[in-house]
Amino acid sequence: MKGKELEERRIHCEAPKLPGDWDGKGTIVFLVVINAEGKIECVDVIRDIPEVKQYALNALKKWTFKPVEVDGKPIAVLGFAAVDVSWDSAPEQCRIK
Repeated sequence: MKGKELEERRIHCEAPKLPGDWDGKGTIVFLVVINAEGKIECVDVIRDIPEVKQYALNALKKWTFKPVEVDGKPIAVLGFAAVDVSWDSAPEQCRIK
């Protein structure tokens, strides 16, 4: 699934808790397997920002999605998930001080 398609199926997501000394911005892109229950099962990094990759990964593992169905049965899917790691866009509760 492309990023936009997967984004539309997202039920729950959390922004990464960013370290106080992080002043960068960008997006980390992950290749993910979403299982038949809508949970992330496997993750591989496609576009990385090493300083905050683990923060993004920790947040991503909590995301859930509406399962994809084929013939009325939920299936696992492969897709791309993008995690914004821009300090300016992080909600206040996601800023580690």
